[in-house]
Amino acid sequence: RRQRQMCIRDRLEAVDDALGRMDKVQERLDMLKLEVVPERRDMELGRFLKDLCGQLEKKLKVIDIALDCRIAIPLVSDPKLLARIMENLLLNALEAGGEGTQVRINAYHNDPQGQAVIEVTDSGPGISQHILPDALFEPYKTTKPGGSGIGLTIARHFTWAMGGSLAVHSDGVGKGSTFTFRLPRG
Repeated sequence: RRQRQMCIRDRLEAVDDALGRMDKVQERLDMLKLEVVPERRDMELGRFLKDLCGQLEKKLKVIDIALDCRIAIPLVSDPKLLARIMENLLLNALEAGGEGTQVRINAYHNDPQGQAVIEVTDSGPGISQHILPDALFEPYKTTKPGGSGIGLTIARHFTWAMGGSLAVHSDGVGKGSTFTFRLPRG
């Protein structure tokens, strides 16, 4: 009888956990319905990324982040949206690669269009070529067990709202991935 009660309790906890995840997915889907209006502010991209990486390393303790931004990059952008994009990309890398995932962030602005460029490269398992380059950004497309397929859709949605672009490159399974987003500087 006691074992049966424990089994029922385990099932109820599993249902509760599933409902919690469903609520999060619904909340994220609701974001896609909203028109995103960026609140642009003057910022320096390198300093912003350094502060954000410090915060995210504390939050995501099992990920190793290396930032390379050698020059000051003035930018007029929405820091909240930019933080959400970065958090989505880092969470995605962690979920795909697991504990010990290494992420290298490279920021520069010598892009031919004069845009700020941020590359987020992870040491994860890579991405199957059949969902590249764009299917990965479609809602519900995911390569991760238990993934919702919403995070990258939201990241691209936010990037577009700021007048930028988000793309992914992977040499295939086992090779890691690089997400590149470009933002207008002014």
